[in-house]
Amino acid sequence: MEHFNKLRILLVDDEAELTTPLSRVLQQEGYAVDLAQDGEQGLELARRSSYHLLILDWMMPKISGIELCQALRQQGDRTPVLFLTAKDTVDDRVEGLDAGADDYLVKPFELRELLARVRALLRRPTNLTAPDTAGARPALAPCSSSKTWNSIQTTARLGGGDAGLICRKKKRCC
Repeated sequence: MEHFNKLRILLVDDEAELTTPLSRVLQQEGYAVDLAQDGEQGLELARRSSYHLLILDWMMPKISGIELCQALRQQGDRTPVLFLTAKDTVDDRVEGLDAGADDYLVKPFELRELLARVRALLRRPTNLTAPDTAGARPALAPCSSSKTWNSIQTTARLGGGDAGLICRKKKRCC
């Protein structure tokens, strides 16, 4: 298969009944897809080749998806990572995102949603530097004749300290 000029995806999952049809769908969508059946093989492929996106399962033989993601991030690899996993608690999602994943989707999933998330991740530039936003205030959308923005300030407890939060919500004009 011709891999030139195609966005490359590495799909790392030990479930062949998922990876085979999913890789076919991704190829039909125009992506070049490489498969790895365990985390160790996935890590080796990710280190050897350049990919635009990694789709990782969490629970795999040899090296977990979390360990794979952390190893790549520790090496400075900024390739977008989407976890596609059965681990479905909020704590699981937070752990996956904190490990360096850019997105997280729980199995079973809707194919249309997965493809939309893939497109969204592939639209993001991967080599951005954060702008200096010290002291910057978020811009508010201009007020139309029927809507305005209202700010509500509240306090949340984080790690024993207060963190001021400002929530912005729409409110109808009188």
